[in-house]
Amino acid sequence: MYSYRLWSDDEQITFEAESDKVALFCAVLSGEGNMECRRIEGNIIIPARVGAYTDNKRVVEEYLGMEVEEFVNDHLSQIAKCMGTVNSNNETSSDVRIARKFAHDYEEEFGKN
Repeated sequence: MYSYRLWSDDEQITFEAESDKVALFCAVLSGEGNMECRRIEGNIIIPARVGAYTDNKRVVEEYLGMEVEEFVNDHLSQIAKCMGTVNSNNETSSDVRIARKFAHDYEEEFGKN
């Protein structure tokens, strides 16, 4: 498991993921494609700031090496586990609530990761 940090001028989000690809997917969901992301171990930049691209789905799919839908199907439990680790300096953030709801709904549907 690796630790990641997303940030913008007014918010910092931290989370854990099993891989950089899962981190990218969760970072885009949590930061709406508008936040910088780094893996804390090694200070590795994750290209999650895709909100500026008109075809951001294509950019994400290039990094993932497959279509988003296929990635979600193959990595759903890892994504849910990652989303369950999301924390923010702004606990009322809609991004944090969405991440926690995703993890909660997955657990209700499929059981604990």
